[in-house]
Amino acid sequence: MILYAVAGVLAVTLIVVGILWARSGSGGATPPVTQTTPAGPGTPAITPAAPRSQTPPPSADVTTSGSPTATEPTWYEAYERPGYQTMVEHVETVIGRYEAARDAGTLNDLVNPGVTVDDDYATAFLFKLTDISLALRWGSVTGGTDPHDVDNNINAVVVQVDQLEQKFLAGEDLGFTVRIVRADGTVFESDGTAPTPASDDPEAWARRYVAQPDASGDYRAAGEEVAAAFGMTVSYGFAAAEGYCTKSPDQDTWAAMYCPATPSVIYINAEHTRIYPDYYSQPRYVDTIRHEISHGRIHALCGTISPSIAGGRKEAATNSYAVLLLGADFERLQMDDPDNAYYMTEASHDAAEAIAAGTCG
Repeated sequence: MILYAVAGVLAVTLIVVGILWARSGSGGATPPVTQTTPAGPGTPAITPAAPRSQTPPPSADVTTSGSPTATEPTWYEAYERPGYQTMVEHVETVIGRYEAARDAGTLNDLVNPGVTVDDDYATAFLFKLTDISLALRWGSVTGGTDPHDVDNNINAVVVQVDQLEQKFLAGEDLGFTVRIVRADGTVFESDGTAPTPASDDPEAWARRYVAQPDASGDYRAAGEEVAAAFGMTVSYGFAAAEGYCTKSPDQDTWAAMYCPATPSVIYINAEHTRIYPDYYSQPRYVDTIRHEISHGRIHALCGTISPSIAGGRKEAATNSYAVLLLGADFERLQMDDPDNAYYMTEASHDAAEAIAAGTCG
C-alpha cells in the first residue's frame, strides 16, 4: 500500500514538472489564448491580444510622448538655382558691351536717337554695373528656405541692370551718386545726372564732351558729333567751298576752314596730304573742329569773324574761345611761336570771354 501511494505521488509530480517544462522550454512556445466573451447587451467585445511580434513599432516621427518631431527646412543656395549663372552672365555681358564701346569711342552709337552721353556720365554708369558684379562675388544674393523667393531675388538683379541700362540709353538721371578714389589718388565723383542735351546748351555740352576715337583710332566721327551739336556738318575737301569764299594765299596750308557764306559747314582740307589722313588719328583734330565752330559762334554773336575786340588777332581770339567756351585742349592748340597768329595770350582769353558775354568791340 505504501509503495502504491509513493508511486502515485511520483506520477503526479512528473506530470506537473512536464507541464512546467513544456511552458518554459526553448522549443516553440505556444502563445496564450484569450477567449472572447460574447457581448451581451451594452457590453463591448474583448479583442484578443496580438502576439508581441505582430505589434508595429512606434512611428519614426512620433516621440514616446506621442508629439511630432520638428524637421529642419530645406535650404536653397542662390548659386545652385537654375537661373543664377544666367543672371551673372547677363551682368557681365552688359558690362562688356559698354566697356568695349567706350574704348572704341562708339558709346553714342548705342544710345537712343537724339541722346548724347559724355565721359563722366558713362563712367558713372559703368562703375555702377561693376559694383553690382563685384557684389555678386561677395554673395549679395543669398539663399533661403523658399526657392521661389530665392529665384525672385536672382531675377531682381537682372531687372536692376536692365532698368539702369534703359536709363543710360535714354540719357536719363541714373538715380545714384558715386565717389571713387583711384589708385593714383585722383577722385572721380558723379551724382548720376544726365548730361545737358546739346540742343539746350551746346557750349556747356562741348566743354564736358571727351572725344574718343573709333576702333581704328580715327577721330572723324567724334568731330562730326561735336559739329552736329551746333547744327553744323563736316565737308571733307576744300573744293566744296569754291564759289562761296574767296581764296586766302595760305589757304592750302590750313587743316580746316570756316566760310561765313556757308555758316553751317566746316571744310576739312583733305587734299593736304602732308596733314591728312594721319591728322584724323590725332586728338588735336577734334580741337581743330572746335576752333572752326568757334569762328561760327563769333560770327553769330558779332556778325563777323574779326570783331574789333580781338585787336587784329582773330585767330588767337578764336583759339581762346575754343579753349574757354568749347572745351578744346589748351596745350594741343597753343603754338610754340609767340609771333604766330594763333598764339594765345591773356589778351586773347579776355577777348574771347568778352565776345561770349556779347561784347564785340
